[in-house]
Amino acid sequence: MKVIIVVILYWLVGFIEGKILLKNNEVKELIIYGTMMGFSMILASLLILGVKVASPAKFIEKIVFVFIK
Repeated sequence: MKVIIVVILYWLVGFIEGKILLKNNEVKELIIYGTMMGFSMILASLLILGVKVASPAKFIEKIVFVFIK
């Protein structure tokens, strides 16, 4: 039930924002926004279902230390 609520809310927000972006003829932004919303919705759904999702913290830490050193 929680997953259905999350999906409905994501679709509602995506529809409202997408309509605004299309009205302003911002197609590139719409594609980027839709892709990010899609990944975010999938991640939120997996977390609600209790799936263990790998943390990107170690990868980000390695990248930061490359630039610091």
